[in-house]
Amino acid sequence: MKFKEKRIGVDDFRSMPDIVDPLPVAYLLGISDRRLCQNGTFKAVKCGKLWRINRDSVLSYIGVTIDRTECPSTKIN
Repeated sequence: MKFKEKRIGVDDFRSMPDIVDPLPVAYLLGISDRRLCQNGTFKAVKCGKLWRINRDSVLSYIGVTIDRTECPSTKIN
């Protein structure tokens, strides 16, 4: 996903996939993505040279409540 602006809102971040790369997290928090994953603040895994971060762990970190009924990926038909 390409970002034109260097800041994104919580609503835009909520609509992202469950697993995101560090760049949108850095844009949301207004910080550098260089050491974002290495300090253990978020649930993250390294896939080769790339880091992937759990979206819900970021939302919990900033104090946003996670409503599972709104997430389309968790709805059961």
